Amino acid sequence: MVPAQAVLTDGGAKYVYTIADAPTRVVKTPVVLGAATDTLAQVTSGLAAGDRVATTGLTALTDGAVVNVST
Repeated sequence: MVPAQAVLTDGGAKYVYTIADAPTRVVKTPVVLGAATDTLAQVTSGLAAGDRVATTGLTALTDGAVVNVST
C-alpha cells in the first residue's frame, strides 16, 4: 500500500516516484493498482518490498531529479 496522493497519472498510465540511493534521485516507476481508498492505494505490480516512494513535492519532480529525503 502507498499513500493515494503518491500515485500520479500520465496518459492514463499510473506511476509513482521511487527514491533511489547514491545519489538520492527519484525514478518514475510505472505501477498497476488494485484496491484503493481515498488515502491508500494497493500496488499489485511495479514495486518491491522496501521500495521508498516520494509523497510530497510531486508536481516539482522529474525522472532522475536529485532530492533531499527527510524522515
